Amino acid sequence: MKTKETAAFIVPHYNDGKDIELDWLIKALDSIKKQTDKDWIIILVDDASSSQKAINLLKQIGSEFLGKMELVFLTENKGPGHARNVAIRKAYQLGCPFVLYLDQDDICHPQRLEVTRRIFYDKPDINVVYSTFQVIDENDHLIPKDKIIPSIKEILDQHEKNPPQGKNVWIKIATETGYVNLTSATSVRTNVAYKYPFPAERVSEDYYTWLIYSSSGSQYLYSSLIPSKYRIPYSKDGSRSREMLGGQHTFNIVKSVIDTRGLLESLKLAAATGEFTAEELNYIKIKFLLKKSKSMLIDGEKEIAKDFYRRAEEVNKELTYQLKNSIF
Repeated sequence: MKTKETAAFIVPHYNDGKDIELDWLIKALDSIKKQTDKDWIIILVDDASSSQKAINLLKQIGSEFLGKMELVFLTENKGPGHARNVAIRKAYQLGCPFVLYLDQDDICHPQRLEVTRRIFYDKPDINVVYSTFQVIDENDHLIPKDKIIPSIKEILDQHEKNPPQGKNVWIKIATETGYVNLTSATSVRTNVAYKYPFPAERVSEDYYTWLIYSSSGSQYLYSSLIPSKYRIPYSKDGSRSREMLGGQHTFNIVKSVIDTRGLLESLKLAAATGEFTAEELNYIKIKFLLKKSKSMLIDGEKEIAKDFYRRAEEVNKELTYQLKNSIF
């Protein structure tokens, strides 16, 4: 039975006929079942799956959860960000105090809800809680750190060194660390998630949203106690978003647009707080553009890298030159 303290697990779902992904979904939902804190509800939004087998399984699962699941079937596929927004609106309508994001192939720590609830209740100034994670393959085996792809390893290294916390985490994400919190390891107060929805794009929608949460005033808190399990199958050459966009180059173009839009929106939100001078905001913008330029060079995207550098010079050529050596 739902109470005013019932937390909502937000699970976007899509299946195009891969049976193994249905197995992963069952494991993800089972990890919610195993929570030590039992006051939860699952809001699962199916993003117009093309597999009838998957749809039938979801209906069966919904009946088995006995009032612990809200199941929504969308008629048009619009991506995980849109599906999460649908679920967030439902959680808001139900009065759930906070939401815990979980992608369909990842696994929660059994104490995730218990620890997250305690943090939110003990620290009313915290709006976002995120944790570290372990990386698993298609068979649930832990992937050794030396076998993890560099972009994910960088996040784990950041967690071990100095995970960003507190106010204005967006600055460090934008100018230094990049991603620090994976979606399946992030929980947010529902009023914040409702006010600042994910963008409609299928690429980097989470990075954009993490920037907005922080720049709008939300404080972050990191926990090492509740590592999620993040699945990266060895057999998978790239993310579904890369596949749908037709490859790495197009992915990089779209990601660059979304990330930049997130930064510009964050600058507006930060400016509205009155905490930053125009010079300070320009400094952040230039560092972001230079960091993106470096990332694109590493990915072999010379033209995109040049464009980011040119835009930094347009903000302040002298400052760009001064910061260049510290970033490249």
